[in-house]
Amino acid sequence: MPHPTGRVGMSIIKEHFTKLEAPKGKIIAGDVRETVSLEAEEVLALNLVDNVNVTGKKIFVFGPKVSYDVFFKLKEGGVIRFYDKGSGFDISDDAILQLENGKEFFLDDLKTRKLIGFGGQDMTYEFLDKLEESSGAIGSNWSSKLSGLFKKK
Repeated sequence: MPHPTGRVGMSIIKEHFTKLEAPKGKIIAGDVRETVSLEAEEVLALNLVDNVNVTGKKIFVFGPKVSYDVFFKLKEGGVIRFYDKGSGFDISDDAILQLENGKEFFLDDLKTRKLIGFGGQDMTYEFLDKLEESSGAIGSNWSSKLSGLFKKK
């Protein structure tokens, strides 16, 4: 779509998500893929592939795959669990879990802490809220991440 101010050569990309909403209900799905937004009290899914947003109070992922641009938003008082028991749980480096209060975690960091994969465990909102944010939390300073690569002489 054209840039709203009419700037030449500039454009805005707007993604159109397929939305499934059940504000006081449950969504049960198999493989969810490519620009889908799920919002319900309880969301149960097998695999989440390519640009999926999931919002809920109870979120359960039963399959081994959470690929790129997957974003979870856990509501206050909720619980999230990844049931796959394999150590090779396929999770993208940019998959994010956000609490309703704004605190964010990369799922890859939660996997490293063995909270995801290996059978996982129920992670309650309260547990995650008390957990220290991921070292690579969103909004962190890139220079601190790369500081070891560039040494001052």
